[in-house]
Amino acid sequence: VAHYRDVLLPLRKTVVDQALLHYNGMFVSLYQLLALKQAEVETRRGYLEALRDYWNARAELAHAVGGGLPTSIAASSSPAAIQPSRPSPSEGTHQHGP
Repeated sequence: VAHYRDVLLPLRKTVVDQALLHYNGMFVSLYQLLALKQAEVETRRGYLEALRDYWNARAELAHAVGGGLPTSIAASSSPAAIQPSRPSPSEGTHQHGP
């Protein structure tokens, strides 16, 4: 979970942001940009699945030992902390104009 949160998600976001700049400069096709965005979404899905598996395993362990478990670092990475990236109005759009 920490690897997804700290390494993979920021890396995918950076790749998509850079590809968007290249797309706006007409160096990358729309299909390449969409493929990179799809990879970012799949990485986010993998993160959520890993987070779900962590919490399920933690709940099963707490039930097996018959009590609460001490808090951990991963406890701070709750699903509520996940914010989907939304481009601002000035970025993320390809302007077609005269």
